[in-house]
Amino acid sequence: GKGMRLPRRAHVRVVVGEPIVVERAPVTIPAARELTARLRAEVERLASAPAQPRGR
Repeated sequence: GKGMRLPRRAHVRVVVGEPIVVERAPVTIPAARELTARLRAEVERLASAPAQPRGR
């Protein structure tokens, strides 16, 4: 399939764990790589963390 397309100025917020602050900056390959590395590190941290109770 084609997947979901978002409007150009869409804001998407996914909250799992602590927020990751992303500075507003021009889109560049180095910036994308740095953000990808930060996201991967956080996913690894969450994957190795003990399970938390569900709900609030």
